[in-house]
Amino acid sequence: GENSEIIYAGGSGYKSLEVASGNVTAYIHKTAISKWDVCAGDAVIASLGGTFKTLRINI
Repeated sequence: GENSEIIYAGGSGYKSLEVASGNVTAYIHKTAISKWDVCAGDAVIASLGGTFKTLRINI
């Protein structure tokens, strides 16, 4: 939306913690990433009642 802001940051763990702490509303990863790169963040988000999702869009 027009009120959205894109913040570029390194490290999936950092980005996951930004979501968990409420500093951002979403973490979108545009390229391939391995499960082990997000497993810790997934556990933290899940403990707070959130979920990680995979979006697959075929154009």
